[in-house]
Amino acid sequence: MHFVHGMAKGDIQKVDKLVYWGPEVQNPAQPYAMRLEEAKVNGYVMATYQRLQAEGGLKEAKIVKNQRTMIHGIEHATVIISLIPEKGSPRNTTLQMVRRDGKWFVSVD
Repeated sequence: MHFVHGMAKGDIQKVDKLVYWGPEVQNPAQPYAMRLEEAKVNGYVMATYQRLQAEGGLKEAKIVKNQRTMIHGIEHATVIISLIPEKGSPRNTTLQMVRRDGKWFVSVD
């Protein structure tokens, strides 16, 4: 939910701290992969922020579905969150999550 509230405020710095950049993204053989993925995430955050601002801001966020799985001993989750604006219709967003060092991160892998 920290990621969602960061998006709703357009707080890219906060959101970036909640992202797990997988080994494919951090590959030194592809130095621009990280920049490209950061730009994608930041674009998604800003688009969500602008849409919510146009609808009066975020009134509430609810977890609609949280499905956890284990992949190679690492806990993953698909979380569907309903973003409910002050005005307008709720919209769902799906986040892929991964648990690392006891903390949950949005996975960009």
